[in-house]
Amino acid sequence: MALDPRHTLAHNQLGIASAMAGDISVARDHFRAAVEADDENAEALFNLARALDQTGSPAPARRHYERFLEVAGLEYAEQVSLAHQRLRENR
Repeated sequence: MALDPRHTLAHNQLGIASAMAGDISVARDHFRAAVEADDENAEALFNLARALDQTGSPAPARRHYERFLEVAGLEYAEQVSLAHQRLRENR
């Protein structure tokens, strides 16, 4: 299947599916592609930050949590709380 590299939603969904299947590295790559296509996609930013956390990259994770907090709307209240928690833990 050919995937348009700018298709943020598709990359984010493939990232979620990969994470659920336990392949965090592939998930991280899809989330990164989603963010590269749209750096204001709050869901993809949060997912990328989580995947980076899980793969041992705290500094990049921090940057993406911070960017997520800049763009997240009210519908992301739970993720906002988790992002703040992870930022406190990774000082």
